[in-house]
Amino acid sequence: MFARLTCWLGVLLLMSSNTVRAEEVLLATLEWPPYVGAQLPQNGGTTAVLRAALAAEGITLKLDFVPWQRAIQLGVYDHRYAGYFPAYAGAERDAKSTRSDPIGSSPLGFAELAGHGINWHSLDDLHGKRIGVVAGYVNTDELDRRLREGLLMGDTAPSDELNLAKLLARRVDMAVIDRHVYDFLLHTTPSLQASAGAFSYNSTLLDDKKLYVYCQHSPEGERLCAKLNQGLAHINIEEVFRSALR
Repeated sequence: MFARLTCWLGVLLLMSSNTVRAEEVLLATLEWPPYVGAQLPQNGGTTAVLRAALAAEGITLKLDFVPWQRAIQLGVYDHRYAGYFPAYAGAERDAKSTRSDPIGSSPLGFAELAGHGINWHSLDDLHGKRIGVVAGYVNTDELDRRLREGLLMGDTAPSDELNLAKLLARRVDMAVIDRHVYDFLLHTTPSLQASAGAFSYNSTLLDDKKLYVYCQHSPEGERLCAKLNQGLAHINIEEVFRSALR
């Protein structure tokens, strides 16, 4: 009887182990503090939102931190991954992946030099300005179209930090950046902290953009989006995000 009981316990443990593995999902992401970061409390505010929403559905979240272009490639094409985040909506992304419900929002605008504020109300007012953008980031459809067609002058950098450094060096007139990211970088990046007073944030926003998870066109990806959307309906997204930043 003891041998039989031991055998059954082994079977139950194996079933339990398989269940745990079945309830884990892997998402590709990037270092984008304070939204996401390997060294941040709870891996960032947006990660905290995802973990809370998925936990409500009995799912454990695993992350792989890679450069953003790589995160997109892995999230779309590598079947070890269920998808990638956090992403702005875009027509090209929608064509390749399934978009979740919003997991937060990103106030998107321009960093500029203090005392050199640019008064603008439409993108037509930005003709002749050198606009710093980050490679691979979706900004707004209209801004990206104008930059792509050469109707506005764009200057690409590999990161927000380098974009702000180029602004400080007057290599660009303004830099597209999320407001939360801007505040975080000026308070935590030594090379920018010393010059924080040289920057200001333009009062006119480009957009207050929703953030999403893009799930793979695969059974695991589709399952993730459905479960995530259910979980998001049961949490206060803004409160979870703010709590992670405290």
